[in-house]
Amino acid sequence: MVAARPESTYIVLMLLTFRSPRPLMLSFLAIGSGLFAALVVSVLVFGKIHIITLVFGASLIGVADDYALHFVCDSFGSKNWQPRNGLCYIFPGLVIGLLTNLLSYAGLVFSPFPGLQEVALFSAIGLLVAWLTVVLLFPLLLTGFKPDHEPVILKIANYWQQHWPIWLIKNRRWIIPLLVVFILGGLWQLSPRDDVRLLQSAPTTLMETADKIKQLLRISQENQFFLVSGSNLNDWHQNEQQLLKHLKTLILQNKLSAYQGLSDYWSDKHTQKTNYQLLDNTLYKSGLVKDYMTGLGFNDKAINAELKQFSDAKNKSILLPDWLATTDEAKQQLWMGCNEERCLSRVALTGITDLSALSALQNLQGVTWVDQVEELSSLFARYRIWVSLLLTAAYLLVFTGLGFKFGWRNALNITSIPVVAALVSLAMMGWFNQLFSLFNLFALLLVLGIGVDDAIFFFMADDSRKKQASLDSDREDKRISTSLAVTLSALTTLLAFGLLAISSTEIVHAFGFTVATGILTALLCSPLVGHRAKHK
Repeated sequence: MVAARPESTYIVLMLLTFRSPRPLMLSFLAIGSGLFAALVVSVLVFGKIHIITLVFGASLIGVADDYALHFVCDSFGSKNWQPRNGLCYIFPGLVIGLLTNLLSYAGLVFSPFPGLQEVALFSAIGLLVAWLTVVLLFPLLLTGFKPDHEPVILKIANYWQQHWPIWLIKNRRWIIPLLVVFILGGLWQLSPRDDVRLLQSAPTTLMETADKIKQLLRISQENQFFLVSGSNLNDWHQNEQQLLKHLKTLILQNKLSAYQGLSDYWSDKHTQKTNYQLLDNTLYKSGLVKDYMTGLGFNDKAINAELKQFSDAKNKSILLPDWLATTDEAKQQLWMGCNEERCLSRVALTGITDLSALSALQNLQGVTWVDQVEELSSLFARYRIWVSLLLTAAYLLVFTGLGFKFGWRNALNITSIPVVAALVSLAMMGWFNQLFSLFNLFALLLVLGIGVDDAIFFFMADDSRKKQASLDSDREDKRISTSLAVTLSALTTLLAFGLLAISSTEIVHAFGFTVATGILTALLCSPLVGHRAKHK
């Protein structure tokens, strides 16, 4: 029920704006075709598709929806609007928007991590197919469509895009310094957190119950453990026994509750021989075993059978495979086998209170400390650094491409919109102590794509307004339809991803928070591009 609310609100918003199901269905067609094509191509190239690719590659929905919205919203920009003529007006913006978005994802292709390459391919194919759907099919499927009303959101968007930039420009002397201080202060407080455990968020009551069970039973093993190796069985046994001695010391220091090592249960040949001699000298040769069994009521036949069985075992030993076949599954899982090079086992741990004391033991002979949570968290940290660099490269690529098309000054004005949006989003995370990790950077890719689209369409709308005024007397200010499309795009993206900010899972919440703040900032700043161009 809760998951369906954003979709229901999106449907109601589209129907109230256009009063026709056709734009809504065509938007679904563009998005659906893009996602389907991206899925098919990704599976063909990589053989399979990772869940992370589906989750964060699906962020292209927000950008793909832009193409459809700009097309159908253009119908409000002319009294005698025709789909083919409308495509002529917005086609340059659609082309440049597609190229800049493809450039923004191009950096991920050069990543050394296959996961990021998969996300890049998925997103690029999805955007391209969604764009082709809009350009090739919308002129045919929208034939005869022309809204004969002026929706309330159009009036609001028109009023906003006319007055809001003027107010910002008039007050820029105090707004700009305040914005700089806000961004720098937020970035100063921003601290990355790459803990993989943030991927899941169990209810507090459930976590408290689990902690109580662990304290009472003391049987739950930790994610951390030791790997012990040796060139042969004797070497392995000696190395593990050395480790277990240190673990016993840590238990006495309350840094560990318990451990489970195989060499505590199975002894090597030398130890078995020593133990046999000890039993023989203290219990069997002295007659204590015979007296004890007689006192318990055993007859002579049973006593002699026990003495003979012990005597026959004098030169024998219990092999590890034979012993493992008789023990429980928990101990069997500790043994990892022998090959030509080494023997390997695992030492399980319970109730760790000092990770540093345990990790220091990896300096022992044949001992390796394994912390699966820390390894995954370190992997996320490396991914975050790489994606940060690739995201910066994406912004530079977009700026370079726009520079060759519109000139470097105009390219700087256009690119400044997603840059400011990204910086404000990062600053908001710092001020509100939000999670900052790899997944926030995927959200900033979405902010880049939509922010650049908004700025380009406002820039080109103002530029085309003058050119088209003499050619088409029925053509009204293109900024009206552009402001409507940008507003609807922001609202639909917030409905699709911004509402993730209310999730109880911290990473999902951070993704939604980043999208919400970035898209809102881009929405507020993008009208400035056209106004700057007009004043110049």
